[in-house]
Amino acid sequence: LLFSADGKHAWLTMEMSAQVAVFDYKDGVLTQTQLVDLAAGQPTSDKAGAALHASADGKFLYVSNRGTANQLVVFSIDPATGQLKELQKRSVEGDHPREFALDPSGKFVLIANQKSNQIVVVERDAKSGLLGKTVQKLPMDAPSDLKFLVRQ
Repeated sequence: LLFSADGKHAWLTMEMSAQVAVFDYKDGVLTQTQLVDLAAGQPTSDKAGAALHASADGKFLYVSNRGTANQLVVFSIDPATGQLKELQKRSVEGDHPREFALDPSGKFVLIANQKSNQIVVVERDAKSGLLGKTVQKLPMDAPSDLKFLVRQ
């Protein structure tokens, strides 16, 4: 579950159904306003929603979908309603994207492909939110989490 920066909306990844639920949040109550399929038409056994992260500017939501899809799905976020609009589905170029992270500059996304033992680094366009070419693949034993440490 991820809340918007203003605390008015939230997004929830539903692993088994590979969906994202969108909520309004007010006075301690979540009210569902949208349900988005990450892999419509695929058998339930072939999909599994995983991580979700918003861009630092709050304009885009990124969600990983494992199973046979093995994709990152990019959504634009309506700032007034929190509603999602799909912009892109991009292969993670590996198997089982357990987690991913947007780097602090916002120019790259690092994807932890747990079953293919790699971290894939992909370009990100900050204006459009879209993911571009792969710039590097790093071998790593079963990566499952990514964190950036910022020195102060």
